Amino acid sequence: MSVKLIKTFTGNYQVAYACPNCSESLRNPIRDVGNEDSCPACKHRFRVPNSPEIQVMQGKLADETERKAEAERIKAEEKQREIEAAQLKKRIGTNQAAIKNEAPQTHTWTPSVSAPAISGARPTTRSEDFNDLVSWAVRTTRRLLNLSLLIWWTLCAANLFGSIVVISVLYRNVATSRGDSVGGVENVVAYVFALALSLAFWLLMAFAGTVSVGVAGVLFEIEKNTRK
Repeated sequence: MSVKLIKTFTGNYQVAYACPNCSESLRNPIRDVGNEDSCPACKHRFRVPNSPEIQVMQGKLADETERKAEAERIKAEEKQREIEAAQLKKRIGTNQAAIKNEAPQTHTWTPSVSAPAISGARPTTRSEDFNDLVSWAVRTTRRLLNLSLLIWWTLCAANLFGSIVVISVLYRNVATSRGDSVGGVENVVAYVFALALSLAFWLLMAFAGTVSVGVAGVLFEIEKNTRK
């Protein structure tokens, strides 16, 4: 009987042989060597055959299994030692804390010299009064500047709107008095140019007001930092 040792794609070993009764090709795991089995085709019972090659492989597999078991045992022992070390460290810390709490507390007396208490409110100096006055003046001035900037922008917007209305009325009156068409190209160009000039003028005024207030704010910040 021809017996072959085959390694599967999963890494396991099987014994390939033919049924001694009907010559059906059969396979068994290597661990079944020497055990009784039956042919699924003819139901003939027999023992799974063995060979020197299979015996050598069985020895190698047994050694490998033993090595794996030894490695698992060593790993388990190391893990157990780590657990015991952690528990011992925790017990030592608990004991040290208990000893520290039970130790007698020693107090050293240190003479302290305190300044005599002064009844009443602490008198303020002229410098502090002056700084408070300056701070109040700075805050008030900044609020007034913000309010003036808002009023300035409002006046610029009102003047711009008024300029547009005045230019529109003048444009219509001039065009009507000259007998020209209100929608003529020359009249429209002149009207748009006048509006652009008015808009540029009032934008310049608004920008000037904003820059003035900004410069004043920077000066106030510099003065505030200097007093600190």
